[in-house]
Order: sequence, then structure tokens, then C-alpha cells
Amino acid sequence: MFKEALTHLHGNDLVPIIFLCVFIVFFVLMISWVMKIDKKTIKEYAKMPLDNPDALSTKGE
Repeated sequence: MFKEALTHLHGNDLVPIIFLCVFIVFFVLMISWVMKIDKKTIKEYAKMPLDNPDALSTKGE
């Protein structure tokens, strides 16, 4: 169904190029963010699941 709809669009050869660009931009931004973040923030993120013991409890308890 979707394949038929996409084949009838004009300029459908541009869609994969746009998706590839979005994919590349997203991962370049994520890699740059990881490189810029300082060690203190990474340690805080690593401790987050362990800081609140109530977050791990289930609803039945």
C-alpha cells in the first residue's frame, strides 16, 4: 500500500536523500553532545537510577 503511494509521488527520489541527511545530522549532533559533556554530568546520569529506590518498586507493593 505504502509502496504504491510512494511510487506515484513526483520527486520521490528526493525522499531517501532527505531521510539520510536527517539521520546523519542527528548522529553528528549526538556525537558532538557526547564529546562536549563533562565527566561530572556523566557520573550524575549513571547514578540516576540508583538514587531513588522508590522508583524501582512495583505498583502491587
